Amino acid sequence: MLVGELFSLQYVMEGGQFNIKSNPQKISGWQAKTNKALPSSPSKGILLTGWLLPPNVVMNQWSASWNATISKKLFLAVIQYLFVYQSVVWAQTTRAHLFRIKDSVVKLGETLPLHTQWPEDRTNLPDYISAAVVATSNDENEATLVGPPIHVVVGEILNVTLQNEISDGVSLHFHGFSYPNAFEYAGAVGVSQCPLAKGESFSYNVTVNELPGTYWYHTEAAGNLDKYDAIRGALIVHPKGSEFVVDKLNAPLQSGYDPFAYDNERILFFQDGFISSPATRYLQQVGNLLPPASKSDEGFVVATSEWNFGTCNGKLRDMISVESNQKYKFRLINGGEHFALRFSIEDGHGGFPLTVVAADSNPIEPYTVDSIVLHVGERFDVE
Repeated sequence: MLVGELFSLQYVMEGGQFNIKSNPQKISGWQAKTNKALPSSPSKGILLTGWLLPPNVVMNQWSASWNATISKKLFLAVIQYLFVYQSVVWAQTTRAHLFRIKDSVVKLGETLPLHTQWPEDRTNLPDYISAAVVATSNDENEATLVGPPIHVVVGEILNVTLQNEISDGVSLHFHGFSYPNAFEYAGAVGVSQCPLAKGESFSYNVTVNELPGTYWYHTEAAGNLDKYDAIRGALIVHPKGSEFVVDKLNAPLQSGYDPFAYDNERILFFQDGFISSPATRYLQQVGNLLPPASKSDEGFVVATSEWNFGTCNGKLRDMISVESNQKYKFRLINGGEHFALRFSIEDGHGGFPLTVVAADSNPIEPYTVDSIVLHVGERFDVE
């Protein structure tokens, strides 16, 4: 048979015999794969089918079949050869990210769009806020109140190395992931790991076997932070076949893609913002010294903490670009700590109809609403 032809290979243990049959179908390139996993100790025989491309060997057309008695060593060598090439062809893609956790000072006014103004009636917001942020480069001027979105494809390996450069202990948790056989990477402080001290790093290495959908990540050590917690962001699991788009989304500077707004999808990552640090609020709860409660316009208590501010994609006010006569999917995430949030789109005639197609990364029977309430940690996909 010719190099590049389809072959079937059968080995019978009792007789020590190979039967190799040629198929005239051809491919280009170097590949080898099997259509069935091999048992550890085959007793009756195994059947392998795939493309055979042995290096440095020119093979002539074989008319029908080849029968020969071979030794056990030769059989094992052939099996090893096939598995080596199978592993090359079917190797899983690894999406690697380096997250440097560092101290930063963020100017709140700079998170407003250029055409908007800082509210004149603000009374409780400072000009600057101290925050623990996720940096992905060595740019010391890089500072944002949300971490970069992570994009990954089902079946790939997600590898996020957390490098702690602040004095507070940190960890990382992929919210919504089930962590089958990978609980050591769950980031649950006091359960699956200790918080990372300053100068330490840890790689979270997880095979993504989740449903395609909207997830998010955050630290499970927020109670340690004596500053604003910005160690959180969107995590989108894309269906198989989306590798080309995901490659671009994970390299936005080179591709020109916006990881928050791509094709006909938009990520809206909401957070409630606090002037006090998570550590301070934790001590208030332990000491039963809660700040004034927040009330709705009707006078109902809606939270046991005072509302300071909120952000969308790390900004006090964000602009979401869309075009008319186009259908979009909005991935809504409440990545905050305390408040439930209501989302709606005003069109001048009441609420714009929103069709909910997924909840917490699970596809659902679509239904239409005028607004949707997201409690902390919840995710909804709407169209």
